[in-house]
Amino acid sequence: MFSNPFLVVSVFLLSLLLLALLFGIVMQRRRRGSKATPASSPDWAQSASKPVSSGGERIASVISEQIEDLVKARIQADPTLRDLKIDFGTSADGSLEIWIDDQRYNDVDSIPDERIQSMIQEAVTAYNQSTG
Repeated sequence: MFSNPFLVVSVFLLSLLLLALLFGIVMQRRRRGSKATPASSPDWAQSASKPVSSGGERIASVISEQIEDLVKARIQADPTLRDLKIDFGTSADGSLEIWIDDQRYNDVDSIPDERIQSMIQEAVTAYNQSTG
């Protein structure tokens, strides 16, 4: 039965395909079924919500980093805010965190300084206009 090399290779490749399919199904169910908690989150997500020493950047999505760059440019243009340190990061549950100096905010509206809120909203608008 297995003397035909074509048949042996075909059975082998079909077995690999079946294993890959099963692995994909298992991984998809694990992603759907698990809630993001610090214990179950990947290492990068756990470290993203923790303060970073020595001026390091927190991990954030590419889009968030681009918007952060736009906000930083606006902050540098304002002499009263020039010394402000701002960093966007991703929390363990995947949501955006905005770090201003060493204070974390989970949304723009919770930032007490309306000038910074406005700069972030302007940066988001500028980003959306440049990509859309």
